[in-house]
Amino acid sequence: MTSASHPQDGSTARQPIRVQPGAANYYAHPGALDALARAFPQQRLFWIGGERATAAAAPYLPACYREARSTHAVFRGHCSESQVAALSA
Repeated sequence: MTSASHPQDGSTARQPIRVQPGAANYYAHPGALDALARAFPQQRLFWIGGERATAAAAPYLPACYREARSTHAVFRGHCSESQVAALSA
């Protein structure tokens, strides 16, 4: 996954974005999001992220992000286990 950054000279450069998945399974490697649908073919998917971060990442997210089994939540604070539990309930 990449993100456009704007150095002081005004040019646009692509920089890698580190994805830090949470909960019980941790996959943090190139292609991890593409493998999500294969790793969890029947499970409900819960996506949580900040409004701006999610909007920036949306073009790069796999098709399963848009499937009916995916639930989305916008988060506007520090992410703690109790807050994730409350959002995903």
